[in-house]
Amino acid sequence: MFKAYLKSTKKKSTVLIKSWYNKAERLPFVFSINTKADPHSWDFPNNKAKEGRTNPTGKSLNGIISRYTTEATIYVQERQALESRTPDHAELKAHLQKVKDQIQGTTTAADGQRTDLIKYAHQFHQKLTADKKRSEHYAKMFLTLARNLEGYRKASPRQPFAFQSLTAGWFAHWQNWNFENGRSQNTVAGYWKRLKTVMIAAKEDGLLETETWKAKGLAINFQTADEVWLTPDEIMSLYHLDLSGSHLETDRDMFILDALNSGHRLSDMASIDQGNILEMNEAKIIKIHAHKTDTLVYSPNGWYLQEFMEKYKNGFPKMKSEQVFNRNVRQCCKMAGIDRPTKLRKNKGGKNIYVTKPKYRFVHQYTARYSFATNLSLAGANIQDISRLMGHTNIHQTERYIKSKQLHAAINAASNPYFMEKPESKAG
Repeated sequence: MFKAYLKSTKKKSTVLIKSWYNKAERLPFVFSINTKADPHSWDFPNNKAKEGRTNPTGKSLNGIISRYTTEATIYVQERQALESRTPDHAELKAHLQKVKDQIQGTTTAADGQRTDLIKYAHQFHQKLTADKKRSEHYAKMFLTLARNLEGYRKASPRQPFAFQSLTAGWFAHWQNWNFENGRSQNTVAGYWKRLKTVMIAAKEDGLLETETWKAKGLAINFQTADEVWLTPDEIMSLYHLDLSGSHLETDRDMFILDALNSGHRLSDMASIDQGNILEMNEAKIIKIHAHKTDTLVYSPNGWYLQEFMEKYKNGFPKMKSEQVFNRNVRQCCKMAGIDRPTKLRKNKGGKNIYVTKPKYRFVHQYTARYSFATNLSLAGANIQDISRLMGHTNIHQTERYIKSKQLHAAINAASNPYFMEKPESKAG
């Protein structure tokens, strides 16, 4: 019923699937499989590619042709048996287009353009960027997702990215890949939130029918993982480290400024320049609008901020990428002797495990933020004030950064007579 033909018998051309299966149509059914073949390697009498040493790809091409002809035959027979009618050309082409998408790993949109998850995620980011009602930071989060998916594709080239191929197993594999590459629970949770937004939009655009990302068991076990914070003594050991002329110096200084004086996010630190410096009563303070929350934040005048401004002549060093910044800061912490064995609970693949490493191995940009909040709290600062200084919109966010609540309880309880006074024992 369905046979394969070459579009041209004189030059390399596209392979077509043809048939007169529907007598009511005035023209034959023709469908391009978007694969080309050379006439010299084509078996015209049998309507298929030649196989053997002279044409090593012939067998695989015939397999693809067989899939199309089989799918077309079954579809027509099913419609005739179930609905007592013969499908028209448009219906059969729509069905074979889905087969083509599966073979080629793409999805065909309503406008006829082929797409996949990564391409659609980039288009979604561009759409948000053009939307004046959306913040620049919100749009960038989807660009981050698209780049994460690109990294996953590079690491897992055999994984499909067509929407119809995104099974629950695919999502689980992507999630575990992120955990195995050291991404924190909060980071993976953020990726999941954005990915679900993209998938919902794709479903509304008719790119997929099922909601496989909602499969039971995909939810991450969001138990709190530990994060390190540096004590004032450890921060001062970084401060006294002689890095004159080293490429590590500016990263060390920015990390200390964040840990001692500002507690900002990396995106906010990267955007600070002379225009953010205000002079009030002969003191310099930093004024920013936090990117994530669009909150006005002032960093108080402090001894290190004054030294920093004098050192850099009221300017700010250019921030490096987060990956390079984290690597340089960890190296500085190692040089400063912040290396005692530290045991932390981490989340890997949705499960909590305990990891013991030298403390500097756990340090990253957010460690400065944790240190800022925790040390301020231990010094007696009010949590509402800490929340405002960090640009949070509520104190519940701030509580996640203060790693000393339980430590506070232990310190306060230590003065209780129950712990201080040894009870007299009576010999029985």
